[in-house]
Amino acid sequence: MDESNTYWNHNGKQQALADRLEERVPTAGEACEKVELFRLIANVYYDVYNNGGGNLVGFGSEFTARELIALADKQGVDMGYVEEKLEKAWERGEELDSQHSNGYITDDEHINECMDFCEDVKFLTELEGLVDTIILHCTSLVKGEA
Repeated sequence: MDESNTYWNHNGKQQALADRLEERVPTAGEACEKVELFRLIANVYYDVYNNGGGNLVGFGSEFTARELIALADKQGVDMGYVEEKLEKAWERGEELDSQHSNGYITDDEHINECMDFCEDVKFLTELEGLVDTIILHCTSLVKGEA
């Protein structure tokens, strides 16, 4: 995947809108649901690009990703393959947890097998498109309507 036109490189398809939405994200505390949806996708996106998505499988950001799925569903945003991939990763993570706790795999094997988000080009492409979708979903905030 060509990363030059990604939000990670501050050159996403809806970058100007994303930058304006970012200004509405509070540094602490609650936000309206659309801002919260944007914050959650931004946090999941950051974990994928900064940490290979390793925190999305039981290491801290899993809760954020689960919140993202619930809030996206509530707001009628279809997460498609991104949601499928996360759910499969959580299922696999549970299997790996069991293997690890029984001594069948090492810590490194457990961690490395969970972290294949950056190797899945379809996931990265779909994630980029999901960010676009959520940004457009939140456009009324940028226009000052909410």
